[in-house]
Formats: sequence, structure tokens, C-alpha cells
Amino acid sequence: MREHDNEPVRGLPEALPHGETILWQGAPDWRRLVRSALHLGAVGLWFGVFAVARVVSAAMTAEPVASAAKAVLWIAIPGFLAAAILCGFAWLIARTTLYTITNRRVVLRFGMALPKTVNIPFAQVEQADVRRFDAHAGDIRLTLSPTARVSYLMFWPHVRTARGRTGPALRSVPDVDQAALVLGRALALQADQPAPLSQIRIVRGHEDAPDTAVAAA
Repeated sequence: MREHDNEPVRGLPEALPHGETILWQGAPDWRRLVRSALHLGAVGLWFGVFAVARVVSAAMTAEPVASAAKAVLWIAIPGFLAAAILCGFAWLIARTTLYTITNRRVVLRFGMALPKTVNIPFAQVEQADVRRFDAHAGDIRLTLSPTARVSYLMFWPHVRTARGRTGPALRSVPDVDQAALVLGRALALQADQPAPLSQIRIVRGHEDAPDTAVAAA
């Protein structure tokens, strides 16, 4: 039996109540997740700087090529191991994560050693923002009401912090355009304000760039 085989509905801890339907489900893209959440690029740059510095030092001191190459290799090997560990961790996160949007709530199922499921009713969502990082993948970030408490450590990496407030996030969603459209319409309908397509804005950006609103509840 796999860790989630006992779910009554895939991605949910219990059967859907009457009147609730699943609008969208998806999981993170581990290739994007390892870059945006686990900062693979920064780790690679860190080891790269040390390797380049070692080469420069060898050139300035006329160190034998074989000795310099051996020293660089001892830097590169840990770098490759670190990258492999991060990629494996990102793959496990993606494998055990499932995001669900229904007509009433957002559900995050995640966790490897200790799987957990978090229900976020639309009534607690003040705003949803989207940040696209490439042609398809991106994050959908939720701003919750002040009374909703979110633990950064418990939610990581499915979390974001902006303007001093911590909120859950759907990280590295492969089809972020479709997910954002579904969520924006569902939030607008919950507030009895049907959202036209023009209100669903997708923008490019980096991890620390300002968010752009999808819809407000």
C-alpha cells in the first residue's frame, strides 16, 4: 500500500460533501521546484565560485595542472552530490504533493514522512496572486485573513511570505494559467462577483518580485 492509497478521494482526507465538486488538481513540477524553492542555481553558483577561485589561485602560483585539476575535482564532487540530493528531494516533494481546488476551498496535501492535508476555505482567502517563472510553471500564492495562522516551518516549501504575512502557496504548478483561471473564477463566484477573463492576469517575474492579483474574495 502506498502512503495515500487510503484516501477516499484522491488528494482529500474525506469524501466531498454534497454540492462540492473538484474543479482542478495538480502537483508541483519538481524541475521547477528544485530551482525556485530549493535554490539549486544558488548552490551551483556557490560551488562554481570556489572552483573558479581555485583555478585562478593555481594560475597565479604556477601550480602544476594535475594538482590544480585534483583540487577542482574535490570541489566539483560535493557540488554534484549536493545537486543530486536537492533534485531527489524535490522529486519526493512533488511525488507526495497534490493541490486541489474545489468550488468551496483549496486543499493542500503534502508531506513525506508525516503526510498532512490542509483545508483552506474560500472564506479565509483575502486574495490569490500568481507569479509565472517560465512558459508554463508558476506559483499561486494565497493571502489569508489575519485570523488564519500559518506556520512557515509546517507548510514549507508550500508557503510564501510577503508584506510581513505568511501564507500557503501552490508551488511550481505546471499549468499555472489554467489553475489561476479556475481559482480566480471560483473565488469571484464565492463572492457573487463573476470574474471576466481580463481580471485573471499572469505575469513573469522572479521569486521576490511583487505579486499580481488573480482575484480577491
